[in-house]
Amino acid sequence: MAETTPNLKQSLRKRAAYILAFIALSGMTFVLGVWFMFPDASLERRINAELARQAPFSFKIHHLERSFPFTLKGKQVSVDIPQFPLTIAPLQVKPAWSSLIRLQPGIVASGILFGGSFEVFYTSSGTTTIEAERMHLSATIPGFSSIRIEGELEYAQIDAHVSDAVTPSHGQIILKGVRIHGLDKVGLGQSVTNLGDLELTLEEQGHLLQLELQNPGGAFQLSGSGSITPPQLTPKARMNLQLRIDNIPAEYAQLEELLSLTGVRKDAEGYLIRLGGRIEHPILR
Repeated sequence: MAETTPNLKQSLRKRAAYILAFIALSGMTFVLGVWFMFPDASLERRINAELARQAPFSFKIHHLERSFPFTLKGKQVSVDIPQFPLTIAPLQVKPAWSSLIRLQPGIVASGILFGGSFEVFYTSSGTTTIEAERMHLSATIPGFSSIRIEGELEYAQIDAHVSDAVTPSHGQIILKGVRIHGLDKVGLGQSVTNLGDLELTLEEQGHLLQLELQNPGGAFQLSGSGSITPPQLTPKARMNLQLRIDNIPAEYAQLEELLSLTGVRKDAEGYLIRLGGRIEHPILR
């Protein structure tokens, strides 16, 4: 009797293993059947309809394709954000297999934007990592359409938790060759102003999100620091930021005069601009 009991247990374990293997194989077969049953065009329409229903702005995928294992690729994706439309070409989305092994399903989205590349890693727990590099950025200043800021995003990496709000825990953004075009049209300097390189770091510290800005080189000596409370990037979050401007060249005397007229304080280390209030309603101090 003592000899048959281990054999019985071993037999039960084998049967259980066979059953689990059968269930896993059947489940995989079902998923593969569903995956390949729908034509690409039909799947594209279904996804776009779901995006139109849930996304806060227009989000449309063009020329959707599928590849194994379970990868979706859009030849072009249009994101119509008010005053800031984006075109991602292409965009690829696939399962994050490493997080699936840890029982935290996730996705990896990657694509080309502004001439550079990006990758977003997101899991069902909200853990998110964003990386981007070599993007050419260009934008006009709101209210001053003749003034344009250009530069290259050399590298950016942000770790955050995404749920109802975005809570960054750590981040670094490096901009190279930042330039302002058109200050001469409003009487504030030359046609092109070189701001040099900018590096912004983010770090969550308790109930604060600490920010620090460095500016090695450039026409001005810029430095910045401050915090956002709480560390979530929501419209109601409060800002306590300051930007210091020093070593203003003689050819930008009009800019220095403008800073004085607007009440920006000057001390031995230069002009100090303070920005407070909420993100949705900033206050210049």
